[in-house]
Amino acid sequence: MKKAAIALVLALVVGGVLASLMGRDPGYVLVVYDDLILETSLWFGLLALAAVWIVVRVIVAVIRRTLSVGSGVRGWNTKRRERQAREQTVRGMVLLTEGDWNGARAALLNSVSKSEMPFVNYLGAARAANELGETESRDRLLSHAAESAAGSSVGVRLAGAQMAIAAGDHVAAEATLAKLHEEAPRHVAVMRHLLECRVALGDIAGIGSLDKDLRRHKVLPEEDLLRLERQGIVKGLSAVSADEVSAAWDSIPKALKDDAVVVANGARAFERGGAADVAEEMLRKALKSDWSDELIEAYGSLASADPARQLEYAESLIKQHDGDAALYFALGRLATRADDAAKAREYLEKSVQLAPTPAAYAALGHVCLALNDADGAASYFAKHFAAE
Repeated sequence: MKKAAIALVLALVVGGVLASLMGRDPGYVLVVYDDLILETSLWFGLLALAAVWIVVRVIVAVIRRTLSVGSGVRGWNTKRRERQAREQTVRGMVLLTEGDWNGARAALLNSVSKSEMPFVNYLGAARAANELGETESRDRLLSHAAESAAGSSVGVRLAGAQMAIAAGDHVAAEATLAKLHEEAPRHVAVMRHLLECRVALGDIAGIGSLDKDLRRHKVLPEEDLLRLERQGIVKGLSAVSADEVSAAWDSIPKALKDDAVVVANGARAFERGGAADVAEEMLRKALKSDWSDELIEAYGSLASADPARQLEYAESLIKQHDGDAALYFALGRLATRADDAAKAREYLEKSVQLAPTPAAYAALGHVCLALNDADGAASYFAKHFAAE
């Protein structure tokens, strides 16, 4: 209130002074432009200039306001489109978790152009394409994902390899992961998935070449690592050709060359390759240092050129392992191949006394037939079928 009173007083004073000046001398203004001549008083000219200045200010303010409204509308539209893209992306990810592969891919790709993180959209769409079995589409989308995020090449290719593994394409996944391992030799996830592929493929040499890196970087606990390597090596040994057995055996990691399961399967591979003598020597050496049912079973099933010699060696083990059912089962099989049916029956009956198994009952049935004991054969075959 006080400020308003002061302003009113000042306005009256200024107005009075101006009125006095205007009354004393109105002044004179002459404006000439080409053929145009404009005459007026000074005070009217000043008033006209003030009016023009006010009009210009109003026009500028209106233009600014109009432009500001237009910019606001554009900003609102942009934010609305971004919000819709975000909602579409979330919907696509939800559909992906629900297994709606077609719906997920459509939602993710429809929103990718306005997405704040197109990498997520492309990666999700690639996974959906992989689940649909569309490998070309998957690889194309993975390429877009890598382009949309700098420095994501390793991660994208690793994701692609994981998708290939999920689709059962271990060959393609192994090729990708092998290149990644060369580029990033310390990448733990790459090594773990590369081992997974080589185990699935039974790639003995590949497992052997990776073994040192797996242990150096502690990719897996030792127990899990041995289990996986053993699984892959056994698979590879079961499929290796006769002329590749020696090379395959040489490529096995040292830590596994004394493993009972690996040795037993290695012996079987050498036997299939026509080197039964090598197989027998392997099994004898292993049995001296690491007695196991797996090893004695492999020895009992080994068909060497001299089964009598095998039987003699196996009998030398009775003193140390008299209560082992697997040993007596192996002795029974070896005696059968040595054409000593009576001894075979004795050993096999001892085996079923210690631990009856379907295989031992079946072997006894065949031995009884060789001995012309039809009743005994019928009894043991009946026990075989009952035990299965």
